[in-house]
Amino acid sequence: MGQTIRICSIALLMLPALVEARRVEPSTLGHYVRARVADQRGQSEQAVRSYTAALASDPENVMIASRAYREAVEAGHYALAVRSAQTIDIAGLAPPDAHILLYISALKNRDWRTAEQRLTVLAIAIAGRARSGIFRDGAAPIEIPIGRAQRMYDVNWSPDGARIVVAGEPAVAQVYGRDGTLAFALVGHTGRVARASFSPDGRLIVTASSDHTARLWDADTGAPIAVLPHDGSVLAAAWSRDGARLATAGFDHHLRVWDVATRALLIDLDGGKAPYLDVTISPDGRELAAAVQTGEAEIWNLATRRRRLGVVGHAFITTNAVWSPDGGLLATASSDQSVRIWDPANGAVLATFRSPGEV
Repeated sequence: MGQTIRICSIALLMLPALVEARRVEPSTLGHYVRARVADQRGQSEQAVRSYTAALASDPENVMIASRAYREAVEAGHYALAVRSAQTIDIAGLAPPDAHILLYISALKNRDWRTAEQRLTVLAIAIAGRARSGIFRDGAAPIEIPIGRAQRMYDVNWSPDGARIVVAGEPAVAQVYGRDGTLAFALVGHTGRVARASFSPDGRLIVTASSDHTARLWDADTGAPIAVLPHDGSVLAAAWSRDGARLATAGFDHHLRVWDVATRALLIDLDGGKAPYLDVTISPDGRELAAAVQTGEAEIWNLATRRRRLGVVGHAFITTNAVWSPDGGLLATASSDQSVRIWDPANGAVLATFRSPGEV
């Protein structure tokens, strides 16, 4: 249906671009800046109030609306989510995504009229959106309909390549064979599932969810094994190379390390700055690297339980962090449309790659 500009990319345009593209009133900029600062500090109520004021001052601003939508959904302010999604929809920049956002927000806000108006286009949107493709031997993809899913966030192979696990919303976590056959669903989460992956030996699956938990499952049967709690949405989970430990990252500003065999909490690191969006354990198992909502990346020493290094360079949210296989490099991706390669010994930037869209 032609080129689609995704909502997530619109939401993360740089502030200078906003100023240059539009003649924005100073009061609008003030509200917007206050909202962004509150975002980064995890102050949801203040962020919602400031975004509301910014939209009232400039009701046609799609970027502000996109930011407002994200914060409103996270904070549970669905009235603002509806208003923000309507602004995005009217702009005509992101069909069918805007229809999905608007429908979900309207339902949660009990705005039945708006929900009914979007019901037909939602059905069409879900049919196109909720699919996961598996490519095999260069052939055409096997398309797997994910059923009730509205958006997929993660997909990973089992170590033997025989199965995949997918994660999405609402509360979707499912395991499929490589032929597209549903093996089983992982039932228990009550919020969107952001991450899902098999353990290195393929015997377990971990999922991370906005219901404030990560969960362990039997990879052969889908039976629940353990609930690993946080005090906010769990946005990432990562295995150690030997599968003995598991790291989780949360919107509660905490990084946690768990013993997989006993399910015991081994280490609880309070970053104190902002939500963590990703975490990864170094190949030697001695350190954690984490992506921070502020645009930073951090390296924590697990023996001392202290932050060894904070690297600054991204202009916006750092979304992902990953070690090189030998642990000699660290790569980060950001909503500022860049990927950076760092020296984890001293935080020096070794290379920067730019993208035309959100990374």
